[in-house]
Amino acid sequence: MQLDQIIRGCKKQKADCQKLLYQQYFSVFLSICTRYGNTTEEAEEMLNNGFLKIFVHIHQFENKGSFEGWMKKIMVNSCLDYLKSKQVKNHKYHSGNGKAEQDPEQFDRTLYEQNVYEEMEYEHKINAEELALYLHGLPEMTRTVFNLFVLEEYSHKEICSFLNIAERTSQWHLSNAKKMLADQILKNRTVKKVIGL
Repeated sequence: MQLDQIIRGCKKQKADCQKLLYQQYFSVFLSICTRYGNTTEEAEEMLNNGFLKIFVHIHQFENKGSFEGWMKKIMVNSCLDYLKSKQVKNHKYHSGNGKAEQDPEQFDRTLYEQNVYEEMEYEHKINAEELALYLHGLPEMTRTVFNLFVLEEYSHKEICSFLNIAERTSQWHLSNAKKMLADQILKNRTVKKVIGL
């Protein structure tokens, strides 16, 4: 069945078409959700929430532009909605190890203004699978900002509106993500070199 036929069927709420759409885009969107979730279960919940929103709002797609791009935007928003729902009362985010991170508004501005957190250049290219592993080592908010800016290509202004943070905070999280990723990559390459891999 062609994609346009599947879309028409989904607009009529046909279960077989919804199943085909889900199967066709499952792996594509699971990889996106995995970048935002701390666990497989969280990623799957984000994915299913996203598909539910796609099925509910598919009548709004007017066959203009990329259908996959339209769905991707909904999927990313679903991930952000999930993360927002996890916020605790004091607006701190939790890292993958369960410990509360520093409130993003309270970072050391002096260090930021002195460019201690400068953008890092990577000497080694890494594949998508390696990047996903490294991303899971980042604190949740830092990972989210990196995903939105680097992988989804949103501006800091857009990220601020999504996450309700200051633009400088978004910039700091991006810079911190790059520094942490560079440190992880360098450490991993050094270990591999030492053990002869």
